Amino acid sequence: MSRIYEVILQSYLFLGYPKALEGMKVFRDVCEKDFQPSKLNYSFRYWSEWKIRGIVLCEKVYGKKFDRLLERTGEISPELSEWMIVEGYGKVLARGVLAGVIRELCIVAILLVTSDLNQLHSHMRGAKNLGANRRDIRETIEIAGQFCSKSKLNRGLKLFNTIFEE
Repeated sequence: MSRIYEVILQSYLFLGYPKALEGMKVFRDVCEKDFQPSKLNYSFRYWSEWKIRGIVLCEKVYGKKFDRLLERTGEISPELSEWMIVEGYGKVLARGVLAGVIRELCIVAILLVTSDLNQLHSHMRGAKNLGANRRDIRETIEIAGQFCSKSKLNRGLKLFNTIFEE
């Protein structure tokens, strides 16, 4: 159950807080009422630790494209660039409950259904960079494809093919 909790928890980065909160309500209704999440500390005094963890994980996910990612996101918004590293990667995705590759595959599923193609491409590549093989990513797309239109599935498969042609 803790793994499902983690997937719902991280979904706020890609779906927004309101949808994650609603998903968590359903999780609580379906699962045991006394389910206890991990006891990780969320105090902002850990900001610098989250930033270090975020940089380490984000570099693994983006590989050679990491510096360019920081440059581009910084040009768009310095605040969002910082929050991506600290909040997204450091505080949320670097939590030890799920392996990074599992988190990335779950993100691929979310992004396929929501049709965020730029993010989908990046996170498919990220899953590959963290060790997901061709079959893992393809299977994730096929499972998530059951919850979206045929055109979204086809766009996802096209992106998948480009990832493995790189």
